[in-house]
Amino acid sequence: MMNIHNPKYPIYELSLIFPAVIIGTNAGYSSSGYSHTYVGYEAGYAHGGNDNVAIGREALKTAGAGGSNTIVGGRYAGDAISTGTNNAALGQSALSNLIPKV
Repeated sequence: MMNIHNPKYPIYELSLIFPAVIIGTNAGYSSSGYSHTYVGYEAGYAHGGNDNVAIGREALKTAGAGGSNTIVGGRYAGDAISTGTNNAALGQSALSNLIPKV
């Protein structure tokens, strides 16, 4: 197992997300959980959960502590996912404006 990332922009807490594939400026920065793939500028920035894939600029960015088994693709896709599992979103801003269930 190994991590892949851009060495010019080190990952803040790489040990928390092992194993991972992280490509892009600030991608995966201060994320937690394990087994993530983040590709794109700030993809997965401060995201938690496990087994997530985010491809696109700011996809799954600052989405909170949860959201495992999530796959998103597209600019800003899934950046409002904070809980739940087995989420999928494709397209720019998909699942970006979620309203919590009351």
